[in-house]
Amino acid sequence: MKLGSDGKRRLALYGGAAVFSGLALWGIPALVSRLSAPLSIRRMDLEADAAMKTEAVKLLVEYVRIDTTNPPGITRPAIDFLARLLACEGIPATITGADPERPILVARIKGSSPDGALALLNHADVVPAGDPGAWTKPPFAAARGGGLERDHLIGRGTLDMKGQTIANFLAMASLRRAGLVPLRDIVFVVESGEETSREDLGMGWLFDNRPDLLTGVTDVFNEGGVNEVKVQHVERFGIETMQKAVLSVDVLSSEAETLE
Repeated sequence: MKLGSDGKRRLALYGGAAVFSGLALWGIPALVSRLSAPLSIRRMDLEADAAMKTEAVKLLVEYVRIDTTNPPGITRPAIDFLARLLACEGIPATITGADPERPILVARIKGSSPDGALALLNHADVVPAGDPGAWTKPPFAAARGGGLERDHLIGRGTLDMKGQTIANFLAMASLRRAGLVPLRDIVFVVESGEETSREDLGMGWLFDNRPDLLTGVTDVFNEGGVNEVKVQHVERFGIETMQKAVLSVDVLSSEAETLE
């Protein structure tokens, strides 16, 4: 069958469109992939494998494995653990309080001025784990999860608030290791009765009995939560920027001196 001139024009038009469409479907993605930056895919499981070998996670595992369930809130082994870590860094610490089994730890790094000291406020006690059958791993094993939880460290207190306590300790240790003197004193406080709101096992007791350990403190960095504080000693309205969360931060610098 012969095509007329009109048929030939249509064939050329449709055929050209089909060829152009095919080239577009193949060529445009290839061109875009060359022009765009390569997509970075994070392997959280591999990051978790590497994290398990870090000082921070190793210390957290040790700390979480100390059962400080409140009630009864026996925190002495945890307080002694933290005191040993501070001693290894040459940071003097005081263990005090009304209850030897539920003590309070206070350590201080001297700054250029004692005025306006910053307190890093932590608590060693944790809430009860509840039904053990509801846990994928034993609550005080501080073990890696499986499957989709492979990048998780599972244990009572990892977020509330033993993870932050280890981070605060390492912040103190980093200053001492680098030989840096902060502008103001930094005071590391670990109390023992936060989960049952026991003022006599925390800052309330220090105000009444050891105010010397809180000399110069004007600011407190804690775990977040309710920031309106009205007690017999302090009236304060804080601003909460965030609650406990997992945050990955990369700090880069072209020079080690600038990074420090």
